[in-house]
Amino acid sequence: MKKIIFPFALLLLLGAAAHGQVHMGLKAGANTVGMQLKDFNPNATFQQATAPDRQWGYHGGLFFRVQLANFFVRPEALYTQLHKDFTATAVNGPDTSGTLNFQRIDLPLLVGTSFGPLRVYGGGVYSVNLPTREGALENQLAQGTMGYQVGAALKLGDFLVEARYEGPITATARQIVLNNTQFDTDLRVNQFILSVGYELF
Repeated sequence: MKKIIFPFALLLLLGAAAHGQVHMGLKAGANTVGMQLKDFNPNATFQQATAPDRQWGYHGGLFFRVQLANFFVRPEALYTQLHKDFTATAVNGPDTSGTLNFQRIDLPLLVGTSFGPLRVYGGGVYSVNLPTREGALENQLAQGTMGYQVGAALKLGDFLVEARYEGPITATARQIVLNNTQFDTDLRVNQFILSVGYELF
């Protein structure tokens, strides 16, 4: 899918730029991260792994807005940090705590419209997971994942205040590492995202 979406987005940007319809800006913010460890495969040591509490991460990068009649297309390129503690319930003995900590490059492609200063949008996001060689996700991350985002932004002059939700379409990892042992699971990531942006032009 990414082989179709992002060349299309590039052509759209180039075509709109020729007509002066491209706007670019910077954005940064915080994200509350949720991770689900579904279908955890237990053994004689651990029977369950859960990560119930949301934790904070951060993000920053570039966004573009291509205005097309009454709607706009919004590609973005963001560096995102995600952090989540989890607990593995032991069959016998004390439970074990671990960290699901990694970084990725997020490439949302959103379509939206405006109602005065309010903008609403939705679309897909492709995430390039950066390699990690430590913790429970040691060498277990999928190379790339797909998700979806929906949200809204309030335009205040050249500033944008945004809120959006991101849900998963594909798994981020199929295994985690506990006490040097790999456990099969289906790790899914979701986020509530708060951002402040500034349109440069």
